[in-house]
Amino acid sequence: MSVIRNLDLARGLTFEYTAIALPDLSAEDYIDRDNVLAPALSALMRSNEADRVTRKLKAYERLAGFRIDEAKRSLLFNVVNQ
Repeated sequence: MSVIRNLDLARGLTFEYTAIALPDLSAEDYIDRDNVLAPALSALMRSNEADRVTRKLKAYERLAGFRIDEAKRSLLFNVVNQ
C-alpha cells in the first residue's frame, strides 16, 4: 500500500489517495467475504500456484450465488478469468 499525491499547481488542487496493489494482498483473506467484488478481485491477488485453479472455481461459485444481474455477473466472471 502506498500514498500517492498528485499536484495540479495550475489549478491549486491536491489529490491524495491510497493505492493498493492487488497482487500484494492474500486471496485467502478476501474469497469468502460478502462483498460481491471480493471473490472476483481475489482472483487477482496473491496465492500459491497450486491453489490457483481451486481459488478460481471457488470465486465462480461465490459469484454465482450473489443476486446480481447477468451483465454484472459476466463482468465479474471475466475478472476471475484474467
